[in-house]
Order: sequence, then C-alpha cells, then structure tokens
Amino acid sequence: MSKSKNILITGASRGIGLLASKTLAQSGHYIVAAMRDLEGRNAVAAQALNAWAKEHDYGLETIEMDVCDESSVNSAIKLVEKHRPIDVLINNAGVMPVGITEAYTPEQIKACFDVNVFGVARTCRAVLPYMRERQSGLLIHLSSTAGRQAIPFFGVYCASKWALEALVESMHYEIDSFGIESIIVEPGGHATDLINNPPAPADNDCIKSYGAIAEVPKNMINMFEAMFAAKEDITNAQNVADKICSLVNMDEAMPIRITVGNDMGLNRINESVAPIQAELIRMLQPVTGMKAEDKRLYLSAEISLKPECYEAGKAAIEGIIPLTLNEPGCHVFSLMEDQSKNGKLHLFEIFEDEHALQRHHDKDYTKAIFTQYEDWLEKPIEITKMQASSPETSLQFS
Repeated sequence: MSKSKNILITGASRGIGLLASKTLAQSGHYIVAAMRDLEGRNAVAAQALNAWAKEHDYGLETIEMDVCDESSVNSAIKLVEKHRPIDVLINNAGVMPVGITEAYTPEQIKACFDVNVFGVARTCRAVLPYMRERQSGLLIHLSSTAGRQAIPFFGVYCASKWALEALVESMHYEIDSFGIESIIVEPGGHATDLINNPPAPADNDCIKSYGAIAEVPKNMINMFEAMFAAKEDITNAQNVADKICSLVNMDEAMPIRITVGNDMGLNRINESVAPIQAELIRMLQPVTGMKAEDKRLYLSAEISLKPECYEAGKAAIEGIIPLTLNEPGCHVFSLMEDQSKNGKLHLFEIFEDEHALQRHHDKDYTKAIFTQYEDWLEKPIEITKMQASSPETSLQFS
C-alpha cells in the first residue's frame, strides 16, 4: 500500500460513504467521516462508527458537515486542516430523486442540485486552496452511470450528475498543474438505501395527468429493489468502496473516469468521447497552455490474416471481443482495419491500471484467444504495450 493518507469523506453516515470510510480505515488511512446532524438523526450512526474504529484501533473520527451549508463546510475543513492536511477529498454525499421529471418543482430541482452539484463545489472550494499550496491532492467524486446517460424518470438525478461531471472534469484540467487529480467514479446500480423512499415529485396534478405512466416510477423502484434483494456480487456496494480504496492506494496515473459494476454500456461511451475531449483540449492549448494528456494504458495486437480467411477471421474476432470484457481490469477499445487493405487488423485493449495490463500481457490472453484460429493467420500475432498519449496510439484518433 502507498503511504497512509488523511481522507475526508462526505455523506459518511450510511451507504457507500460508510462502507468507504471503513474500507479505507482498514487499509491504514486516517478517515474524517463527515455527516449532518451528529447530535440528531445521525447520532446513532456516528456513535456506532466511532465505536467500531476504537474497537479495532483504526484512525477515524466523525465531524459535523452539511454540504448544503457553506459555513458548515468551510468551518469543518478549516478545523480538520488545523490538525492534519487533507490529502484526499471524497465527494460522496448525494440524493436520487425518482419520478416524472415534469412534476418536480423548480424548488425540488434546486434542492437536488444543492447536494449533488453545489455541495461538491462548496467542498472543493474549501479544500483546494490548501491542496494548491501543498502542490498535491486527490479529489474523488461519486457520480453514476446516470452521469453520462439519460434515464426515464431519473431526469432530475441525471441532470445533477451530468452537471457534476462537467464541473469536476473542467476542474481536472485546471488544477492538474498543481499536482492535484480530480477523478470521477461512475457506479452502476448498487444496493444502498439511496433507492429507499427517493424524493418524489410534488406536483400531484401533473402526476395525475400522466395517467398510467404515473405508475412507472414506482415499478422501476420495485425493479431495483428486487434486483438488489437477489444480492448478486455485481450489485454489492462494497465493490464501490473497494474501487475507491484502490484509487486512493494507486501510485500510477489515473484515468479521469472509472466505472464500477454493471456499466450499462458506459465504458463504450467514455472510450468514444475521450479522444474527442482530448482533441478539444489540444485545440485550446495555444490559449490555455494545458496538455491534452491521455493516461490510459493499452495493449495493441496486430493480427495478419490470410486473404482467403480475412472475412471469416474478422467475423470470428468480432464475436470473441466481448469475452475480453470478463478479463480483470480490461475493456476492449476498438478493432480497426488496416488502411492499406493488406489483411491486417489492429485490436486495442484499454486497461484501468498498470497491474491489469501487466497481468494480461504476462498471461498472453490475446494470443490464447486466437489459438483456435491459428491456421487463418499469415504470421503470429504481435503484441505491444503502450500508453494512449504515445505517438502510436494518437494515430488512431486522427
């Protein structure tokens, strides 16, 4: 593990915030678990968490913080910084409205944004001056698959998470030169109490006017509850806590976005958008001076097929590609035909970290997959390790 870090987590009274607090404390870090109303509705949760930490001799304390109150945020972070520098801020606090989008009043939408967006802005504004002075720090923001996708009846939630992602990705480029990372974690559906009694729309007349459609949000909630009740590994919220812990412990460069659980196609969206975003930053470089640095890790496989086997081989490879999604830490990026039309195909596989890439490379997964088609190959498959910012991979984005 990397050295112990001081970590502030918002919304730590329950759900992913609570799990992450415990997981990171067990990993040897010092945790400041922030939550609202320490002496009221969260008193039992705070007492239980403090007692757990004391029993196991973990470095952890709870602190009063309401992310919707700028004074509360500023005073809490100032107090923490007096005793120990905050190395990592985890913006976890959030709410998830579910209902007919039109039926949410502007006041309700503002209340959602106050937690999911403005709350993040408040904590970042409070902690970043300290991090910039130290020239180091890590911001981890809990978004969702809904942060890049539009989901019916989750419109207000999606809007807040889309706004969150735009805010913190823009920040990512602005604070990079200070040695500070700003990254986004995008969980799929996970079993937490966030789905229990989500904020419902207040305009009942509007809801009634939708007729039978008005029942759909309730049906969707029931669907998620049934899915979580099955207790499948992919919906276990501990997965998100473990991913957060792995990011905090990571010594190598981090990607801007990390998905956890069922990505609902989000990896394909992220991988498609990344080169376009990088090109935008490159275009702005003369004005901003910022680098369009793409830190993703790749394996490139050059596959040369015999002419008579080309079409069948290409079809077979396209059928095999989804299987690589099951490999630890690996996501297929693209399969490309060589522009020279000489029977070559180029397969790029993206990895979330150096360990996953090296494991894949050492076990020679790519060549193993193509063993059954060896007779179709003009020559053995050539495997190359690379980083997305290298000249070789930049060619695919041109």
